[in-house]
Amino acid sequence: MTIEEFVSQPGRQHIPRLHPEEENGATWFGLEGKITKSILNIFKTQLNKPWPTYGDVDEETKKMWFKTFAQDFNWEIGHSAKVRRAFDIQANTSYQNHMYAWKQKWKEGKKMPKCLNPEVWQGFIRYWSMDETMSISSQA
Repeated sequence: MTIEEFVSQPGRQHIPRLHPEEENGATWFGLEGKITKSILNIFKTQLNKPWPTYGDVDEETKKMWFKTFAQDFNWEIGHSAKVRRAFDIQANTSYQNHMYAWKQKWKEGKKMPKCLNPEVWQGFIRYWSMDETMSISSQA
């Protein structure tokens, strides 16, 4: 099922609406905490590899994350491409923020975040421990 078919299914009128101009009480990215929470929940439940950046995440995984996001929000099918672009921008920002926070947690010797798969956490630690990664990090 395409995303357009999914969002046009009946019975979705009670789901929060997205609209770029915020028409009729709709919301949009950057304005709504529920959007950020939805994306964070996706990371917590569906992060299956230690991707260094959002740009490194494969397209199939990004599509799966976007379909999961569509379960929480509704929009007019003509806005699907715009919603996807805005989702990717917000997801990229959220991913960067969480990678930074998780790395700081690791550097401080704190426990792994409860939400992460232990194998993914160990993969992040391996990545953060690499000489090349540490060199790039120190320059930033």
